[in-house]
Amino acid sequence: MKKWHKWTKKEHAFLVKNYRSIGDTKLAELFNDKFPKDYSWTKKQIEKRRNYFGLKRTKEEERRLRKLNNKDGRHFKAWDKRGRAPEGTIRNWGDRVFIKVNGKFVDYYRHISGAKKGEVARKFGNKVKVISKREHGSLNRKLWQSYSPELKQTVNALNKLKKILHGKED
Repeated sequence: MKKWHKWTKKEHAFLVKNYRSIGDTKLAELFNDKFPKDYSWTKKQIEKRRNYFGLKRTKEEERRLRKLNNKDGRHFKAWDKRGRAPEGTIRNWGDRVFIKVNGKFVDYYRHISGAKKGEVARKFGNKVKVISKREHGSLNRKLWQSYSPELKQTVNALNKLKKILHGKED
């Protein structure tokens, strides 16, 4: 368990002198170097101290500090700590599969098949085949026609419910 730390006059003076020009994360790093203690200084401690004494930054100062953080690479560290998905990560969302390529998630089957614009990557058993949108539509129509009337009615009711739940029904 952490002990309670009483701020010294030097620590407080350093904070007051630098809070406008240095961000809280960088200030915590400087405090760790300049004023070491049993446990490390955190951004949250600096932020709480600033708020307690009403040490607020202007919008312009915040904007400038954000630019500095981006330049130093601090802005992106939070995502790396929380779990930014690396390239090549495969995810299942609903009944679809996606892969992360060039920083974006794209349809997995479309990616591995190399389907171009106007083409559809469709899975047939264990194989993925590239077909035109026209072929894709005719296959869907044939599949729909093979359904029993009861199944068609159920699918239509399900689709209406989905529209109502997602607020797309008038």
